[in-house]
Amino acid sequence: MLIKLFKRGDSLVYLIILLLALVMWFPSFTGKPWTTFQFDYYPGFLYRVLQPELFSHKIFYQICSFLLLVILSLLLIRLNILFFFINTRTQLPALFFLVIVSSLFPLQRPTPVLISLLLFVFAIIRIFASYEEDEPAFHYFDAAILLSTGSLFYFNTFFFLPLLWISLILFRPFVWREWVFTIFGALLPYIFLVSMYYISGKDPSLVFSDITSQVYKPSATFRVSEYVLSFYVFLGIILMLSSFFMIKKYAIKKIQSRKFFVFFLYSFINSLFIYIFVPSAGLEIIYFTAISLSFLFTHYFINTHNTLIINLLFFITAFGGIIIRYYA
Repeated sequence: MLIKLFKRGDSLVYLIILLLALVMWFPSFTGKPWTTFQFDYYPGFLYRVLQPELFSHKIFYQICSFLLLVILSLLLIRLNILFFFINTRTQLPALFFLVIVSSLFPLQRPTPVLISLLLFVFAIIRIFASYEEDEPAFHYFDAAILLSTGSLFYFNTFFFLPLLWISLILFRPFVWREWVFTIFGALLPYIFLVSMYYISGKDPSLVFSDITSQVYKPSATFRVSEYVLSFYVFLGIILMLSSFFMIKKYAIKKIQSRKFFVFFLYSFINSLFIYIFVPSAGLEIIYFTAISLSFLFTHYFINTHNTLIINLLFFITAFGGIIIRYYA
């Protein structure tokens, strides 16, 4: 059965996942015009440095973006290996992450969100590593710097900083210095940025006006085909099934695993709040949402019985993106 093949976790699965991603992204390598997002009109402070290069060497940066996406998916596998909150080593988080984000075809292009997301994942690794630390940990200072630096590429990453304080409540006894570390870590990249503006003779107040534009200018709207919409409705059904299954199994999980999954729940909720309440947030938020969904879906399919219905659900989840890509 199909799901049994992916549960085995051997090297063949890596090849299958890479081929699936390539098939989904292949039409985007033909040089078609990119969909324009809000961050193209009001780029982050570091993204605007890269922006001219992106548009003058499209194919090269398209390939780089695909490779970065693959690296991010592999980091999700590594995240579970490091902290083992799913009860087995599996490549399924990479598969689900690639399918979820690649099925939105406007996102198949270079985007500053990929760089911010890379820093976001490294921040999660630092946060999780603090769980068993006895002494006051600098992990949250590091994580705050990573998230804040990510916001210099895509500013809405900054709004994930509340996850640090939620993590401190979940994972750590109260140590006031760790809470202060998060504030200093979040401010440090912007202190450097304002200083650079001042040294170069620019008005430092431009930093704040730029941030206002990056936050309050409305995101672009896109027409989503009924095929893509249907696929995401199906993913919503898988989300509900996975959530009910998690609730059923939650009480028998190890305390550490429970807390890590609660963190992903808050991360998911945080991304929804950003999408709803931040005017500039658009489809690109799915990159952040997909991390939580990938681990939740993996937990569901890894721990359910290998039945015909489960295999059918898994097939549609894993290959639905390809189907709508070529037949929509």
